[in-house]
Amino acid sequence: MRFELCVLERGSPEVTKEVVRSVGWESFVETLWQDLRFGARMLRRSPGFTAVAVITLALGIGTSTAVFSYCRCRTPESTPL
Repeated sequence: MRFELCVLERGSPEVTKEVVRSVGWESFVETLWQDLRFGARMLRRSPGFTAVAVITLALGIGTSTAVFSYCRCRTPESTPL
C-alpha cells in the first residue's frame, strides 16, 4: 500500500528518493533558526519560567563542576611508567 501511495504522490520511488536526498544543510539551518526564534519568543512570554529554568541550569552546572573538581583533586595522580 505504501508503495502505491508513493507512486501516486511523487510519480515513482526513484523520484521520491531524489526529493528526500535533495534536502541539504540549508533546510536544516533554516529550521534551526525558526526553532531558536520560536523558543526565544516563548521564553519572553513567560519570564517567571525563564528565570526558574536559568537558575536551575546554573545550579546544576555549578554543582556538577564543583563535584567533579573535588573528585579530581582528591584522586591521586597516576605515576608515569
